[in-house]
Amino acid sequence: MNRTHVIRSWKDPIYCAQLSVAERDALPAHPAEWFELSPDEVAAVAGAMKPPGTHSMEFICTIPTPISRVASC
Repeated sequence: MNRTHVIRSWKDPIYCAQLSVAERDALPAHPAEWFELSPDEVAAVAGAMKPPGTHSMEFICTIPTPISRVASC
């Protein structure tokens, strides 16, 4: 699969759904693919926590993006 088809499959879910199972399995991972962080990794991120004096362990949420398609907290 050439570069144009790979990028189109990342951006166009309808096009991607039309690919065969073998073609989808052959696609490289999207460079901005969704991933999860452990609680320790989240705590280590600078700015993830609200300022001191507010409720502890209360995280700032992000809105869904076209790439992630889900909100994260």
